[in-house]
Amino acid sequence: MCFPCFPIYAIIIYFRRKTLKILNSSTSGGIFISQKTRELHKQLIRALTFQAIIPIFWLSAASIYLLLLFRIIEGSFYENLPFRIMELMPMTTPIVSIYLVKPYRNIIKNWIVKSEIVSKPNSIIVSTAASN
Repeated sequence: MCFPCFPIYAIIIYFRRKTLKILNSSTSGGIFISQKTRELHKQLIRALTFQAIIPIFWLSAASIYLLLLFRIIEGSFYENLPFRIMELMPMTTPIVSIYLVKPYRNIIKNWIVKSEIVSKPNSIIVSTAASN
C-alpha cells in the first residue's frame, strides 16, 4: 500500500518541473502573461508542491504500524504514534496554505501584529434648525 505513492510523486515532480520551465521562459511557450500572473502561478505551484508532500505523514504512520504488526517495535507509545501522526495531516494542510499564499499570510500577520489596522474616528454631523 505504501509503494504506489512513489510513481505518483514522480509524476508530480515531472509536471512541476515542466510547469516551472514554461513559467520561467520569456514567452511561456506562446502564452503571454503578465509578471504578476507569472508570480501568482509560481506561488500556487509552490503551495501545491508542499501540499503534495503532506501525505508523507501517512507513509510514516503506515511504516510504524507495520513495525508494530511484525513486533519489531513494541510499547504503548508506539501503538498510539501512528494515530497522532495521521492527525497531523488535516492540521498541516491549512497551515501550509496560509503560510505559502501571500494574501492569506498578510491577513494573519495583520491579525497578530495589528500593524496596518487604522481606526477611523466616527464623526457625527449635527445640524440645528432655526426655530421661528
